Amino acid sequence: MATVLRSASLPVEPSRGQPAAPETEAAEPVTGGGDLRGTKGAEIVGRWLTIPRGATVSEIVFDHYGQYSTLALDLIQELNPDIRDIDRVRPGQLLWLPPLNLDALLRRQADGSYRLIVTSQPGVRAARGVVETVRAHGYAAAVTTREVASSQVLYRVEIDKLNTRAAAIRAWETFRRLESFDLKPEVPGSR
Repeated sequence: MATVLRSASLPVEPSRGQPAAPETEAAEPVTGGGDLRGTKGAEIVGRWLTIPRGATVSEIVFDHYGQYSTLALDLIQELNPDIRDIDRVRPGQLLWLPPLNLDALLRRQADGSYRLIVTSQPGVRAARGVVETVRAHGYAAAVTTREVASSQVLYRVEIDKLNTRAAAIRAWETFRRLESFDLKPEVPGSR
């Protein structure tokens, strides 16, 4: 349904946390050493699309990721700062669709530690349930409120205080096994 401008691995503007928009409509992939909010060495492979007339971000998420994903909606809204409300997009507007993988979900903090986004839930009760699971596995967890549309709030669950990238990878592997992440295994670029 969505018109793809290009599939690419693009550098991310560290100050804004979003990839630079494509300069041309070339079909060739662009490669760059991406930095998603300090995730050093990450290569963020995603896709730019032009929003077709009549399309919604939810439909685009379903078409691109193969399922409805509140985590994808959360990340799309975060990484497309010109879209303040995912229910209000314009035809012809560019939209960056990030991968749902470790590189897109892991964030390096100012103190050198990491935080890992586990899920975004439509209800606070579901988010608290994930927090309990995270804490039962010995990790610190936090819930942040994310307004993605004027009528939609998501509750993002993050694992905090991961001292090393190796610890973050272990947490990622643990919670993938528990199917806590809102993603499909066959999503391109997922680890």
